[in-house]
Amino acid sequence: MQEKIRKTILYFLDNIGKHASHNDIINYLKDKLGELDEREINNELLKLARENKIISHVSVNKEKRYEAEVRRHYHFICRQCGAVRDLFMEAGAVNMIAEYAQQLAKSYAKIDRVNMSFQGICHECRKEIKY
Repeated sequence: MQEKIRKTILYFLDNIGKHASHNDIINYLKDKLGELDEREINNELLKLARENKIISHVSVNKEKRYEAEVRRHYHFICRQCGAVRDLFMEAGAVNMIAEYAQQLAKSYAKIDRVNMSFQGICHECRKEIKY
């Protein structure tokens, strides 16, 4: 059953729920595979993340999101509706920011990962609130 859960999670994140919440994943799996133990699902999510087959991040509304896009990228998150969009940036600019942050943190930390997001109002929400 674990392999079926893994494959279903990966299919969902690749094809349907690009930046899915934990509840989105649970609901999809239960719809496709029937009643499941949530601990089993959580264990598979953790394993997939450890294997770098998926990544997880926290959105603006403090909700954990998952995605199958594991290439280095960043996110635009709408403050109004919570929509998440991928941003692929050249490594040079990000590396400069990371190097500067490492200089600032050198006395107390070694930075080994950059997790950046950009926040604002998406075009759909801008239309609704007449920005």
